[in-house]
Amino acid sequence: MIRKTMVLTLAGLALMACSLLWAANTNDPISQGDFAVLLASNLKAPAPAGGWTPTSAGSFLSSLGLSPLSGTWDPAAKMNDGNLVHILRLMGQPYYSPEPDSLVTWGKAYAVIAQFNDFFSTYPVSARTASNDTTTHIYTGMGASSAGAPAPASPSRP
Repeated sequence: MIRKTMVLTLAGLALMACSLLWAANTNDPISQGDFAVLLASNLKAPAPAGGWTPTSAGSFLSSLGLSPLSGTWDPAAKMNDGNLVHILRLMGQPYYSPEPDSLVTWGKAYAVIAQFNDFFSTYPVSARTASNDTTTHIYTGMGASSAGAPAPASPSRP
């Protein structure tokens, strides 16, 4: 019984060690389009019909003022640390990278999403008006128009 437990434990440890070595050597860069989909889906914004695509996610993020250093999302281009830092700083996060030209891998992208998950889930999904003010669209699901502004608080109604 002890021998069987020891063999299973050693096999499990060996499997974990191999998977860690494989993950450390993985050079699987994420594209800007795929990162846009990952970020948009974690902002808790309603997904468009058909789900997020690299193009729709890039357009959505651009409407929020979030884009790579070039100013536009290139769905096929590889995401680098400089663009990742730029996007996170636009969101107000003090994120830094010692190697801005290094490529972001899928693992790093998921790690950043996990690191800022609470922030992303409460990030204000708003748009800029022509006067550069922020506005939030309130959709009630009733009728063809959005709801008006919330009623102001009063002493009788908080």
